[in-house]
Amino acid sequence: RPAAFVAPMFAAIAAGEAMRNAGRHALLVLDTLDPLLDAWRLAFEWAEDALGRPLEPEVAATERRGCFAGVLERAASLHASTDGHPGGSLTLLVLAETEAMAALGSVAAARALAPGASGAAQASYALEDFAGRKEVEIARLRKLIDRGIALTDASLAVVGIAPPQGNGPTSPEREEAAAMRELQSLSDGQLVLDGAMASAGSFPALNPGASFSRFGLGSFGGNRADASAKAAAAAAASAPPHRDVRPPALQAVAAHLRTELSLELEARFRPGGRPSSDGTSAQDVDGALSARLGAVRAALLQPERSPASPEEMTALLLAACSGALSPLSGEVAAAALRGGADAPLLAHLREAAPQVLRRIAEEKSMSKATARELDLAVRLFVALQQAPAPSG
Repeated sequence: RPAAFVAPMFAAIAAGEAMRNAGRHALLVLDTLDPLLDAWRLAFEWAEDALGRPLEPEVAATERRGCFAGVLERAASLHASTDGHPGGSLTLLVLAETEAMAALGSVAAARALAPGASGAAQASYALEDFAGRKEVEIARLRKLIDRGIALTDASLAVVGIAPPQGNGPTSPEREEAAAMRELQSLSDGQLVLDGAMASAGSFPALNPGASFSRFGLGSFGGNRADASAKAAAAAAASAPPHRDVRPPALQAVAAHLRTELSLELEARFRPGGRPSSDGTSAQDVDGALSARLGAVRAALLQPERSPASPEEMTALLLAACSGALSPLSGEVAAAALRGGADAPLLAHLREAAPQVLRRIAEEKSMSKATARELDLAVRLFVALQQAPAPSG
């Protein structure tokens, strides 16, 4: 059974930890969690056999969460210290195929939580069936009922509440879904892959509305007293504590693009109706939006082994979403944005406006002057691309 492979899995994690502690940077990809999940189920069965009775669901959930936290918390970035520790990091990527992740951005989840969703195809429960549950769960169930949502297995699975004992499926699939939700809440973020987009050749095949990152947004570390002391010291110095490790310019453009890419997938948010006052038709607006977001996807889809610094990636994304590349064909625009640090557009920026990349990296928030210089440099690049080739 899969639990037999839990030892090799932890051996791989230990190897990554050893590299981290030696001051190196390790990336560990777990392509399955079956060994961990199966080992937990096995331990659960042994504990119930030893006790001679079923474990309380709340106790089991707490213990399982602690088990998962012990695995995920091994991923860390260590700072070099004055006592000679070299620093290092371990990045952990976990791949999981589960309804718990798919439900985040799926139409099925939206239908399950739609007011008035029919429960005819499956049995529904009454609030009295959940007697003895936590007050927090009871309050969430009341909110569902107030919104006209039937308490079915589907709607309960979406919000992460188990059905009443003795009712509903107790299959390993349901247990795995609950485990995935716990892992999701413990992680520093998630990337939800979209099979339909991959089949259509649309890459990166991510669901932008369900994908997010919490990296760098946690606490100060240590106990609450230390965190309070650091916050007080920062306030006394009139400088707010900075906990976000992402470049400010990249934060701003990423948040904006995540919203636009999410809305692009929803047909009801596309422009429609009569032409605007300037004579621009809805089809023209839709085409311009699609072309602009196509350039964004081209900037995100860099070739393998073609890294780019945060300021370089920020410049590419700003150029793509600004619409300045719209005069170029989709193929030409994509070619200009790809190549990592060697992308043609970045080569042009280093030659025509070398100060722009430096300012993006140094400024706490991108100034209007920097944004204007970037826009001028990109439009100059477009003009050079459109210029006729000199006759030989």
